[in-house]
Amino acid sequence: MKFCVGITTYNRLDLIERMSSSLNNSNDIELCNIRIYDDRSSEISVDDIKNAFPNAKEIIVRDKNLGADRNMYQMFLDFLNTQDDYLFVADSDLIFHPDWFLFFKKYSHLDILSLYNSVSHKVMGIVNEEIIHKLHIGAAGTIFKRNIVKEIIENVPPSRSYDWDWSNFLVKKGYNLNVSNRSYVQHIGIIGTNNDGGSVIDFGLNFLPGNAINEKYLIDFFQHALISKDEFIKYSYSPKIVLRKIKSAFKILKWKISNQ
Repeated sequence: MKFCVGITTYNRLDLIERMSSSLNNSNDIELCNIRIYDDRSSEISVDDIKNAFPNAKEIIVRDKNLGADRNMYQMFLDFLNTQDDYLFVADSDLIFHPDWFLFFKKYSHLDILSLYNSVSHKVMGIVNEEIIHKLHIGAAGTIFKRNIVKEIIENVPPSRSYDWDWSNFLVKKGYNLNVSNRSYVQHIGIIGTNNDGGSVIDFGLNFLPGNAINEKYLIDFFQHALISKDEFIKYSYSPKIVLRKIKSAFKILKWKISNQ
């Protein structure tokens, strides 16, 4: 069994280093092929990435910035050009319970297994005390068998809602979106593609640190989240915030027009 940990990166070196530190303290991490897919970072260098992941099997830097969803799509394509059997999508703002790989091996027969029980995704059913089914899942924290990645690539084009699109596709095809009831990875990014630091801060349910490193990172996350939430409440209606939201909407509109 060849297992790939695919990590998408873009700037945020402090989070990358925390994620790498947590990942390296995982049990049996030496059995995994770590592959980095950098979306043409503007604030960090290839050397920064190499220093953060000295044991990486492969580091790919995009020719241009693709955006989170298209970088994910390209990572799926790149994965299919390897000999790996499983792809574990690990964003650069995750930390890992030390036993995540051991839990995966227990359920390695499943086609899809998310180790991230997000508060944002609806539960559809309960399999047992450890596994639940959800209507949607995000890519971060999810393990795919090779055949599933191939089906996604062949049937779901890249878009600004890529996670939702392939989730919908897989459910319609009859696949169960299996999720560990206890999160084995945790999100520690405050601001990102799907988080604004105020109205939306995603979080994985039932996560336990498992070691002192993760415990420290979690404490830092909670402190930053509280500060960010307080600032959001104070300034969410300020002209600067409104202007930023208008600019974001304009960028999305421009992207859609250019890709029609």
